[in-house]
Amino acid sequence: MITQLKYFMNRMIDKQTNFVGKLKFQSSADGTTWTDVFTADTYLKEGWNTYSPSSALSSQYYRFFSATKNACQVGEIQMYGNVVENTSATSKVCDVVLIAPGGQIQTFSSQVTYADSASSVVTDVSPRYGSYKGGETVTFTGTGFSATSSEASVTIDGITC
Repeated sequence: MITQLKYFMNRMIDKQTNFVGKLKFQSSADGTTWTDVFTADTYLKEGWNTYSPSSALSSQYYRFFSATKNACQVGEIQMYGNVVENTSATSKVCDVVLIAPGGQIQTFSSQVTYADSASSVVTDVSPRYGSYKGGETVTFTGTGFSATSSEASVTIDGITC
């Protein structure tokens, strides 16, 4: 799921004629039928631009598109979000890939199983906001946590709590 898209526009010659209303970011479930996510407007600028959707995008395929030759001069793209698997399965078996110094690769098939029943789930964090000064007590609520506090750790913004 994409929660933010950043894209770098190279040198834009005649922005109003070549880009505004022509450059589109599109999504597709099948790679054939495309839906416009957004179209470049007058706020488009050379350099980095940011698009943050009101809700996360969850299509299989994405592209920048323009029927105009000069509009697709995108130099770099950064997508932020989460990789999710659209499945009702309660567990998943995964391979382990080890890359050693020098680039040697060894794959160990089906060595790790992620199971819902063995996973902790955070259902609430309270309070939602706190003072910039700190000192607030933060409560995490959820399921699957150990009753022994030494078996859990919490890190907020790189600081162990």
